[in-house]
Amino acid sequence: MTSAAPAATTGTATSATSATTTGTATSAASAATAEAVASAAATSVASNAAIRPSDAVLTAQDATLAAVTSWRFGALQALRDLDVYRLDPNAPALTSSVVSSVGSVEGGTAYGRRFQQGLTQISSRSDRRFDYDGYRNYIGLSLKQTFGRSSFDTGTGLSSEVSASVHSTWIADNGVFLAAIGRFTSMSLDYGSSNAFGNNARGRTSVLAGDMAISVGTKLAVLDGIYLAPDLTLGYGTFAVRDFTDSSGVSIRSNRLTTGSGTAGLTLGYQDETTLRGGLNLYARVALVQPFGDNLILTASKDGGTISPEVLNQNRLSADYSIGGRIRIQDGVSVLIEGGRTTGPTLASSYTARARLDLTW
Repeated sequence: MTSAAPAATTGTATSATSATTTGTATSAASAATAEAVASAAATSVASNAAIRPSDAVLTAQDATLAAVTSWRFGALQALRDLDVYRLDPNAPALTSSVVSSVGSVEGGTAYGRRFQQGLTQISSRSDRRFDYDGYRNYIGLSLKQTFGRSSFDTGTGLSSEVSASVHSTWIADNGVFLAAIGRFTSMSLDYGSSNAFGNNARGRTSVLAGDMAISVGTKLAVLDGIYLAPDLTLGYGTFAVRDFTDSSGVSIRSNRLTTGSGTAGLTLGYQDETTLRGGLNLYARVALVQPFGDNLILTASKDGGTISPEVLNQNRLSADYSIGGRIRIQDGVSVLIEGGRTTGPTLASSYTARARLDLTW
């Protein structure tokens, strides 16, 4: 009797301890399981956020971005073509011009990718001068054809662009000027993607774009024949890529870009008023260009899945440098030659060279 009680007591304590231990272990196991589930979910979300799009999708984005870059450079160059009128006081009453230019662009996209683009352009234009009391006005039309060839990390691309513009420049006798231009652009874009695993895809689409710009400034005499010409330019436009499906069945859609840029430039030049009626004009120009507006957003879809690749911010300050000269080789015939470079954070470098032949009467 005396020995049974302790045994019962010990058994009860043991049972209670066992139950308590089991309950604690079960609770800890449940907590650990919940934490593991939460950790797995967080890992899954992080993995989805870091998913790298396929090479075909990234090449489609690179090709579209290269087309946007070409269009933006065309907008900047279109107004530069009007400089001859504000810088040359002897610009004639009627001018027809043929311009040929070549350029190369090297840029960066997301995921550490790069692209290189070569551009060849030829354009023709005609302008008419009207003289008024205290100022003169030039009105003209131009047509430009641009061919582009691009190389990407995992593919190549071809583009063909036709743009038409109407422009007008008002120049006061005191050197103050106002220039305006409106431009319409139609572009075709073809690209091919391939990688080391033998995955190939081809895509083809088209682009419609329109833009306009206004530039104001003046020409200031510094010394005999030497002048300074500051200018400010504001441009604005839209760029729309047609939706398409590539050869691997991936549907590609891009947002409609509404974008523009502000430019502040300064030209230092020398005008020889005694050579062929002021037919020599040498100059150097530097400008800061600040884009603004939308960044390119591309969306790829297939079999119910959708992904949008990351994109670098394209609205970053860049610098533009150019040097050139225009000489009148005989009455009614003049030639302009210019070379330039543009640099910026997302646009690594752009080199251009152009020659223009002006025929006047």
